[in-house]
Amino acid sequence: MADIFISYTKHEPGPTRQLAAVLEARGYAVWWDTELIGGVDFREAILKQIDTALAVIVIWTPASVTSEWVLMEAELGLRSKKLVPLRAQSVDYARIPAQFQTLHTDSIDDTERVVNALTALGVLPLDIRASVLQFRGEYEDDDDLDGFTVDCQYDEGDAARFVVAYTKLITRKPGNAAAYNNRGLAYTELGDYALAIADFSKALMLTTDMREYVFQHRGNAYRAAGQFDRAITDYETAMKIADPGPSLYLDRGTAFEQKGDVERALQDYNKAIELHAEHTQALVRRGELLEKAGNSTRAIKDFRRALVVDPQCQAAKAGLKRLNA
Repeated sequence: MADIFISYTKHEPGPTRQLAAVLEARGYAVWWDTELIGGVDFREAILKQIDTALAVIVIWTPASVTSEWVLMEAELGLRSKKLVPLRAQSVDYARIPAQFQTLHTDSIDDTERVVNALTALGVLPLDIRASVLQFRGEYEDDDDLDGFTVDCQYDEGDAARFVVAYTKLITRKPGNAAAYNNRGLAYTELGDYALAIADFSKALMLTTDMREYVFQHRGNAYRAAGQFDRAITDYETAMKIADPGPSLYLDRGTAFEQKGDVERALQDYNKAIELHAEHTQALVRRGELLEKAGNSTRAIKDFRRALVVDPQCQAAKAGLKRLNA
C-alpha cells in the first residue's frame, strides 16, 4: 500500500499526474486510481487505499470542487486527520467547498510546502522509511533514546541512524521541539533539505527557547538548497533574537557570497573575525573571497593565519598552493 493517496477528478488528471511524478521523484510512495485494473471493485479499492494511507491529498481544481467522489474522499481524509488540501492556481478559496474553506490550502505548485505538510503527518520517503524499519530494533528501550533528547545538540556522522532515533522519539513525544531540530540537522547532513526545513519549521512552532539556533539551522538548510534570500532572512531573524556570534556572521556571509553580493559577504567575514580572531573557517572564507577579488597579498595573510590556528587546515594549504605562497 502507498503512503500517499491523491484524490482528483478524471476530467482534470494533469495536476495529479504532475504532483505524483514530483513526489515519486523525491522517493514517496504515491497512489491514484490509474493503478486500478479491470475487474476490481474501484469503490472498495479506493476506500482501502484511503484507510491505509498516511496522507490524503485532495487537489481542488475547477472540476474537482463539484465532484461528489472528490468531496467524499476529502471528507474521509479530514475525519482521519490526514488530509492535505491543495489547490490549482485557477481556484481561489471562495470556490473551495464550504466545509474545507477554513483549512489552510497551499498551491499545488509549492512543492516545498507540500513536503512540509507530509512531514508533519510523519510521511517519509521510502529510503528513510526503510532505514526506520531496518534499525527499529536498536531503539526499542526507553534508555536507548536518552542520548537523543538534548536540546540543540547533534553530533555529525551516521545521520541515517539519527533520523531513525529522532523519528521514533517524535512518534512517542510529538511535542519535542529538540527532536525535530536534531532530525532536521540529520536531514541536512543527508542532503534532504526540504525535510530538514520542514523539521526546523515544526521546531519553531513548538518552542520559544533557543529559537536563534533553529533559525540559523533552517537558514543553513535554505542556503544548501540554493534559496539564499530565505536563508539570509532566517539568519537576520536569529540576529534579532540574540547577540550574533561569529558562526552566524560566517553563515550569512556565505549566503551573500553564494548570492553574488561580494561586498556584504566580506563585511560579514570581517565581523566574524572581529568577534573571534582565530576562527579558521572565517579566515579561510575571507581568504578565498579576497583571492577571487585579485587581492592575493591579503588572501595569503588570511590563509597563513588560519594555518597558525590549525596547522592541518587543508583549505588554507590549498589556497597558499594556488597562490604559490
